[in-house]
Amino acid sequence: MEVSQAAAEHRRDTGISNGAAAADSAISGWSEAALERVINYAQTHESFLMEEVRADLGEEFPLPPDARAWGGVTRRAIKDGVIAKDGYAPARSSNLSPKQVWKSLVFPSPRPFSRLVSR
Repeated sequence: MEVSQAAAEHRRDTGISNGAAAADSAISGWSEAALERVINYAQTHESFLMEEVRADLGEEFPLPPDARAWGGVTRRAIKDGVIAKDGYAPARSSNLSPKQVWKSLVFPSPRPFSRLVSR
């Protein structure tokens, strides 16, 4: 049985919504705290996999009960202009399956200004 594009998108969106709701229900304010961590990471990394953000959180940051909660955080970061899609790379968290690479849209420029050199 072939699944339509619309049905697949609906299942994806439902899973993301349910994951975020479960995280916020179990851990008050989890989605906002996770988004703040993504923003902080994006400010110091030009491009990255989301698994790198999760690995950088440390043990003090609570894990959501459903990993799909990260989908909602990622979508919010896109909507807020923090990150954009930038290709794929193998991810250790999924046996080197290709995962989305995210380009930071808030990463500081390596050269905030240029100087003219007189000769």
